[in-house]
Amino acid sequence: MTILGIAGTAKNTGKTTTLSALLEEGRRRGMVPGLTGIGYDGEERDTVTSLPKPRLHVYPDMIATTSERCIHVSTARGEIIARTGFRTPLGEVLILKITRPGLLVVAGPNKTAELGEVCRAMGKAGAGVIFVDGSLNRIAPFSIANAVVFATGAARSTDAEVVRNETVAIERIFSFGTLEEKTAPASGIVMHGSDVWVCLARNSVHGREEIGRAIGMRPPGFERMDIPGVVTAEGAHALSELVVNLKLTGEVVFDDPVKILLGGDPVLMERHLTACAAAGFLPRYRVRPSLKGITVNPAYPAFDGTVYTPAHVEARAYVNRVRTGVRTPVFDIVGEGGVAELFDLAVSNPQSS
Repeated sequence: MTILGIAGTAKNTGKTTTLSALLEEGRRRGMVPGLTGIGYDGEERDTVTSLPKPRLHVYPDMIATTSERCIHVSTARGEIIARTGFRTPLGEVLILKITRPGLLVVAGPNKTAELGEVCRAMGKAGAGVIFVDGSLNRIAPFSIANAVVFATGAARSTDAEVVRNETVAIERIFSFGTLEEKTAPASGIVMHGSDVWVCLARNSVHGREEIGRAIGMRPPGFERMDIPGVVTAEGAHALSELVVNLKLTGEVVFDDPVKILLGGDPVLMERHLTACAAAGFLPRYRVRPSLKGITVNPAYPAFDGTVYTPAHVEARAYVNRVRTGVRTPVFDIVGEGGVAELFDLAVSNPQSS
């Protein structure tokens, strides 16, 4: 089963446009896609700018997940094929087989375990590829995905250099290697053969104090530090400083690159991890979705101090600048096309990096 996460680096960067184009490409190819989300999306107007938003159009035989109250404000209709028992503020999360095409407001689970169960249920119901709608501030469950596509653009910054630098950083964060074993050890000092690990507590957020304490308790023969959960920017900074100053070598193991992105500014987070790698303390992940593509949206909501109005940067120059130094394929799917190529990259071979 292929699970593809679509994440926006900010509001109005074209995530819904990217997702809608990939869904339509799946329909054109005769596939049965699944659609779910992390939290709530699909509203008619942006809650900040009040400008119209692209809508998610679904079609018969698709498998989709939403919450009960969203059905009543959607024009699409579907047969309920599973009640998950998971709750959102908009009611129970339901799995539907779409019977009447139309617009769907999506509201799905925001916990990794629940999203995993929903995706498995959608796969059993016949979905060949499952699209997960998310955003940079709520993508923790993306660790279950095989592949990820990020949407960015002028709504993130009208300065293409800023967006390029962030895109390079995200790409670098996703480039570090993975471990063979997937199970995280318990917290504390752990002996594993000839290796000695220092393992921080699971399901937590780790900052400067926690990182400093863990390194301070390192025993002789220390080879590896496990940092499950989210690492803050201050924690990553402390880690890189201590690694360099103490000349530590070995490995630092994180759950997945998504947890790094949740910690703070991607450019700063990448800088700290790269400093660790350069010093010989190599970052590793337990799981790592493949970064398959970047979409760039030259449109953005301009604010004059009173109201928002639609605006654009010069598309070709902006997109080409974002592409500079980026190895991951970058698409302007509205201005240049390329949806079929993006679909092939993201869906046909999700495990390759």
